[in-house]
Amino acid sequence: MRLTNSSRLRGLLKVSLMILALIVLMVLQSPPAHATSDPPFCNSPAVEAKPTRPPVKLNHTRGPIGTTLQASLSGWRPGTKVSLHFDLPDQTGALRVMPSEARVVTYSQPAPPVNGIVASDGSLISPAFTAYGISCLDASLDLRPAYQSDYPGSKFFLVAVGDDGEVSAPETFTLLPLPTLRATTQSEVYHGMYNAGKGGDTITLSGSNWEPNESITLTLTDTSVPDVMYDLTGATPVRFASPTPLSVTTNSLGIFAAPFILPASLPWGHQAIFTATGTGPLFGTLSATAEFFTVPAITPTLAVVKPYVILGSTLTVIGDHWNPGETFAIGYCSGDLHNGPPPRWPFCSDGSSMQRQLGMVTVDSGGHLRQQVTIPADARLGIITIEVDAGVPEIAVQVVSHAPTWLDEHASLVPAIIASSLAALAAVAVGVSLRIRQRRRDRRRQRRRLAREALSSSGH
Repeated sequence: MRLTNSSRLRGLLKVSLMILALIVLMVLQSPPAHATSDPPFCNSPAVEAKPTRPPVKLNHTRGPIGTTLQASLSGWRPGTKVSLHFDLPDQTGALRVMPSEARVVTYSQPAPPVNGIVASDGSLISPAFTAYGISCLDASLDLRPAYQSDYPGSKFFLVAVGDDGEVSAPETFTLLPLPTLRATTQSEVYHGMYNAGKGGDTITLSGSNWEPNESITLTLTDTSVPDVMYDLTGATPVRFASPTPLSVTTNSLGIFAAPFILPASLPWGHQAIFTATGTGPLFGTLSATAEFFTVPAITPTLAVVKPYVILGSTLTVIGDHWNPGETFAIGYCSGDLHNGPPPRWPFCSDGSSMQRQLGMVTVDSGGHLRQQVTIPADARLGIITIEVDAGVPEIAVQVVSHAPTWLDEHASLVPAIIASSLAALAAVAVGVSLRIRQRRRDRRRQRRRLAREALSSSGH
């Protein structure tokens, strides 16, 4: 019996609902390990015990994530093993012990536990530890963060717990805004980007939320590595040496702004990071970073020796003003590359495949590149696009099945050659015609002259 369209649709709907239910069941039964960009699960964390001791004393009760903290206590039984709990309240206000993986600066860097042993005088000063944000999910609450203290103004609580059952009252720590760093140029120098510049440019580095009158050290570091999302081939950048750090001092509001001159020899196309580091009495040592992209002072060139190539034969790729010593991958697409914003992905415009690698080229000490590559015998006839780096315009090459004749190579000149030849022939024809006419006139004149001479002789 043949199914109707409505029957087919009902069948597909049932299958889809069953698959969806299975996925939901798997998620609820086995919460996956959190990715580096997601907070962890913390279903029903333990309720904190009731306090039996006064609160711990913190060296700071306010500060941004990353603040250096130390906790101290006194009057405890000597030899007691003490651990610090990071707590947050649940919906009822009861404090819950956050699991260690929920204490994070970034979700990929879990905080170590903070432990200590009470000294013989009943005191304990903990090892230095860092103020961390806290965020974890509860699957029973639609995966929304059930416990969260990772933004300015939010709070977490520290509780000291001894192995003898003693528990301190909670001490509150309030998070302040993170110190900032921004790198800007005077104009949009690269595809609308302000955080990009070339060798010799002056970059303005500015920051806020630092300690008042704090000394800040500004450094520039090359972070370029083979880009696995683009260079799939292992293209190798040569890292530039970090220039001399710059020192600045914040004002009374914790704000600074300073010019930073980029080295004239800065290579282009590199990912770099500006880092601001300050050490003050309030928060300890803190850092902030700003990503930066280097652009060419002179636009690199890319060309081919001939604008066509025969299937299975070699093609010579040349260029100037590239970074000396660096290695690049030469790739091609049958047709155009994906026309997305830079950095462009290595996909062909037809979406059929990633660009194919033809070879590698290493730039010489003068910034020149020259490399022969072989076009595959199965390449598509017609226009292909050759690219060496996403920041340099690609070039188009005609793929042909046989060597072009002289006429093929100079086809554009044929109309001009024909026109000039016709013009020359016309000029010759006109010249010949004029000469013939001149000779006829000369002959008529000669006959008339002879006739006159004959009449003159007969008259005598």
